[in-house]
Amino acid sequence: MIRFLTVHFGTIIISLLLMTAVISILINITKEKRKGKCIGCDCDCKKCPSSYR
Repeated sequence: MIRFLTVHFGTIIISLLLMTAVISILINITKEKRKGKCIGCDCDCKKCPSSYR
């Protein structure tokens, strides 16, 4: 087990960093959507035909 961890240490660290980045992006998107803001644009969502509201 220790040998596996030492051999794949770099891969494990990179994977953890990528997972942290993806999770933080998803949390940010969820918070923005709950505030009623558009995701991906700066326009007024109430007037946007692509809005889900």
